[in-house]
Amino acid sequence: MPIRILLLRLFFLAGLAAPWCAFALGVGQLEVRSALNQVFEAELPLIINNPTELTGLTARIPRQEEFNRAGIERLEFFSKLRFSVQTPPSGPKIIKITSLEPIREPNFTLLLELAWQRGRLIREFAIQLDPEL
Repeated sequence: MPIRILLLRLFFLAGLAAPWCAFALGVGQLEVRSALNQVFEAELPLIINNPTELTGLTARIPRQEEFNRAGIERLEFFSKLRFSVQTPPSGPKIIKITSLEPIREPNFTLLLELAWQRGRLIREFAIQLDPEL
């Protein structure tokens, strides 16, 4: 078999396998449900191609190096945020984000890391808290 045909077949097979290698987990748009000077509450919908991807899924604030790489300030109150994966009865799985104390910063950029068995995703969210909700 000529080498050219063999290479074409290998590229074709690699193309077929590519969707299996793609991330099976994504996120939608962050929906903030709190106002300035309130305990922070937000929901982040998960986009899941394969429900088994949720096994071992964790959400957290990344390490300082990731903030440096993104050129984002890591605010002190980020360490007081809590994350939980939930399944509301009316919709897709979400990551619920809450704070232990009221947030007094009206504008900030949140960097969020999702990690699961087969991957890792870091997303950036610009957040503006209204004085009144």
